[in-house]
Amino acid sequence: MKYDTTFKDLFPDAKVLFGLLTQSEVVRIENVEYSSVKQRRTDLVAWLANEKLLHLELQSDNDNDMLWREFEYCDLLMQRYHQIPLQIVLYVGAAPANFQTTIDTEDLKYRYHLIDINELDCTALLESESLSDNLLALLGKLQDKAAAVRRVMRKIARLSKRKRADMLEKLAILVGLRPTELPKLIQKEATMPISIDLEKNPLFVEIFERYTQLGEQRGEQRGEQRGEQRGIQIGKQQGEQSGKIMMLKRLLEKRFGALPLWVNSRLEQASEQELEQWSLQLFDAIGLEDVFKPHQ
Repeated sequence: MKYDTTFKDLFPDAKVLFGLLTQSEVVRIENVEYSSVKQRRTDLVAWLANEKLLHLELQSDNDNDMLWREFEYCDLLMQRYHQIPLQIVLYVGAAPANFQTTIDTEDLKYRYHLIDINELDCTALLESESLSDNLLALLGKLQDKAAAVRRVMRKIARLSKRKRADMLEKLAILVGLRPTELPKLIQKEATMPISIDLEKNPLFVEIFERYTQLGEQRGEQRGEQRGEQRGIQIGKQQGEQSGKIMMLKRLLEKRFGALPLWVNSRLEQASEQELEQWSLQLFDAIGLEDVFKPHQ
């Protein structure tokens, strides 16, 4: 799925995160748009306290074109602000990061900074007073992820009902980046007021049901027929695939309303790679057709 909107909402309050990434603090965020450049994922430009210009880009999957896109942005920002920007790509995906970050030729030398949140010690984010920092910490390296989830869930539980619902929506989106790690921890650590909210949230309902019960049940059924160990493994894989389909379907319905038959058909026949790509394209899509456009 596409995480731009969620991260854009979290970034203004994620002050400790910026400190970890830049060893400075953001003093002003710029509104930068280039009509001639295709907008991609999170594109944040801000001035730091040390007077450097920061260009931060969010990336949730490996992209062979990232180097050239960053180089293009560098040129555009230099023309606009007459300063070489500090360019950081924050990778939040689950797969190992695989990016080319430098151009090193006789005539040109260029690089941007790649930071993999999976390798980033997020203890400071977890200890931050900002809940935005806390949520982002769950994607990174922590000594005790279960204790971290417990701490964040209890903090969310103390919010007003409206703010709690908003933060749970953001958490539900971020869970999509760690579907094999976070759902069970969240379900286990949910306090009473949050449990009530989670039961009403279709995203969490599908996450919990599809990633735990369905996978385990199908695994057990196949285990009786083909051998328990292999059956559980197959069942969990199918359960995860069904969970991804249902989660994407819920997001599409929330964004575009009732889905036509052709969409349901595409979802049921989709490969894991297609589901991932459609999810990444969801939040930038203007209409349903845009979600299912071939990746370019």
